[in-house]
Amino acid sequence: MNRSIGGERYPWSVGAANRQGDLWPETQVTAYHGGTGRLCGVAVSARRGPEVTWDGIDLVGGVPSAVEEQLRTRATSHGIVDFRYSPDGLALEQFGIVMRVQRTGDILLTRPVFVAREWAPMAGDASLGPMAKHEWRRG
Repeated sequence: MNRSIGGERYPWSVGAANRQGDLWPETQVTAYHGGTGRLCGVAVSARRGPEVTWDGIDLVGGVPSAVEEQLRTRATSHGIVDFRYSPDGLALEQFGIVMRVQRTGDILLTRPVFVAREWAPMAGDASLGPMAKHEWRRG
């Protein structure tokens, strides 16, 4: 997967390594396109997604509270002090990252959504944001 969305480069790292051998033999990534047909967002499955890191933080399949704490700490070190939240978690609009959760059996795991710069201002808003409505119905 390329780290370029909507023509913008982002500091995400993507790896295809499986966790615990072949526990997740297939990956799952959902792509969202804007009105021009250009790729504007990517959501990564908590269970089957590739490993994705931001500034050394594993974003996929983690404990939501632990990942949020790491993200807030790292964002603060980048000068971010105003945080927004989506229905499921932290939205770092400045970096195009919206953290969601996905139910896996009896637990919730992190499911990051990455968006292009033009989608970032309200990417975490389920009612007014640009993400497809079915993204907010996922769980």
